Amino acid sequence: MLLDNDLEYICQQQARLFKYAVEHGANVYTFANDFLSCRFCERAIDIPYSVHQYDPIIYWVDLMAPECVIREEPAEDFLSNEWIVAEWMGYMYRYLAFQTGKSSKEILAAVSPRLLARMSCSYGEQAYMFAAQEICERCGLEILE
Repeated sequence: MLLDNDLEYICQQQARLFKYAVEHGANVYTFANDFLSCRFCERAIDIPYSVHQYDPIIYWVDLMAPECVIREEPAEDFLSNEWIVAEWMGYMYRYLAFQTGKSSKEILAAVSPRLLARMSCSYGEQAYMFAAQEICERCGLEILE
């Protein structure tokens, strides 16, 4: 299933958030667990057409605190490829939620951040649909028609 422009934008928003978190010193695995299971994600990102889905990322950072905190100052010690993996993971978690109709928590329970990070190297950024199919097969998720 191809995403419409709104859903594509929300995937990109979540990708930008994951990138921002890593650039500000977050461990991508910890951040994925914290963000995808926080109340903000459940009440503002998992709900279709929430107004918060279109807020600037910096608003998301404020709204998800104190459950999920990102430093204000950029980190100087992150690896240059870390943000690429983080961005891909952020996009894929939201993409999988749209493709399966499951919540962020349900996707996180089925697809570990480490598995998703490993798969980012195999697929890159342009093959989301193919990656989603493989991830769903591996993790026992069904893609909606």
